[in-house]
Amino acid sequence: MLFRSISNVLGKGVAGYSAIAILAQAVQMICGLAVLRWLTPAQMGIWLALQAAEAYALWIRLGVVNALNREYPYLRGRGEYEKAVLHVQTAGTYMAGCASLLALGFVGSAMLLADKGSDWQLALICFAAHSAGGLWRSFIDVTFRGGQEFARLVRLQITGAILQAVSLPLVAYGGFRGYCLRAVVLAVVLTALWHVLRPVKAALRWDRAILGKLLREGLPLFGANYLNGVAAQFPRLVLIVAGGTAMLGLYAPVSAVLAAGALLPSTLLLFLLPKQNFDFGGNVDASRLASEGWQRACFLSVLLLPVGLVGWWAARMLVQYWMPEYNDALPALGYAVGIVVLSPLRLVTSIFSTLKAWWPMMVHVVTGLLLTGMLPWLFWKLAYGEPLVAVVRGVLVAQLLHALAAWPCVRWAIRSAVPGQALPCISLSGPVR
Repeated sequence: MLFRSISNVLGKGVAGYSAIAILAQAVQMICGLAVLRWLTPAQMGIWLALQAAEAYALWIRLGVVNALNREYPYLRGRGEYEKAVLHVQTAGTYMAGCASLLALGFVGSAMLLADKGSDWQLALICFAAHSAGGLWRSFIDVTFRGGQEFARLVRLQITGAILQAVSLPLVAYGGFRGYCLRAVVLAVVLTALWHVLRPVKAALRWDRAILGKLLREGLPLFGANYLNGVAAQFPRLVLIVAGGTAMLGLYAPVSAVLAAGALLPSTLLLFLLPKQNFDFGGNVDASRLASEGWQRACFLSVLLLPVGLVGWWAARMLVQYWMPEYNDALPALGYAVGIVVLSPLRLVTSIFSTLKAWWPMMVHVVTGLLLTGMLPWLFWKLAYGEPLVAVVRGVLVAQLLHALAAWPCVRWAIRSAVPGQALPCISLSGPVR
């Protein structure tokens, strides 16, 4: 009965693919928690700090993948398959260069930070492979379009989850060194699988005109995504200032809970956004799309509330009995659950992309940037102790205010919408001819 209700709200195909994809990613999230059994907060803090550095370094993408996510299905829908493939080849050339630069940046940092100790040296070198592989897979992800290709992507995600689980002994027996080695092994194996099974098997090519087009059209969406990514790292920066990498390491269980909350909206958007773009290209009213987005968001938030409470209890038990070194993080987990309940907001704000409503989108993004940047720091300064709880509490309040700010921004986007201005996209069942 519950699955039928979810299918009615999301659509049968979306619900089916999403359920399997979320299950696969949930396994990966559990593995991410399990490794904390064998890592100290200080060691985990090193990896979390590198993740924050990676988020800032990803500016090099400059929106090429964002634009490809729109252009590729549009050209396929028009029947211009050769041109669509050329877009993929050009974007692939650019992203291969970005991945190489990212890897070189982390390897170079290992040489510059030689005085940081062996843990930092090992982590930086291994993170080079981890980040470069993830960047290349993110490019391949956007070339999966249509029912059969989505099914292949889901199978890859299941394979990735299985590899995450079977590689846990590397951490159990190797500690932090095993953790870093595991990251390299997963990066190499998963990237190879994604590359071999990619939908578009074509050699890399360079086309300056197409690259310029992708850069122009992708920059607005990239700017919004990049600022959101930067804002998400602010709490980590506050924790580093408050207590160094040891304090940041205590954030790991909270980060795992937040990552679990992000699974649902991010996975649903993978399947819902192409359909939303296609519907608007077919002159479906913008206000109707927004109304459907709010309905989905509210429905999923209500659904996540009991799930979040059960997850909060399970996370507390896991921390207490599996990773006691992280017990100081327990008071912050409840606030993290509140953030998870608000996470379906992203399903509503995706309409900015569909409507090409760049000004409402940027106002909403900058509002979130300011809230997420100021409130965790302000709550920490006013708490006089327990910086982790204060920071996560500040993030929760920032997310709540950001959700309220979405309403006028979405209304603004609807008023400025022109029917059919979005690029058509393929349907979930396959390309539109």
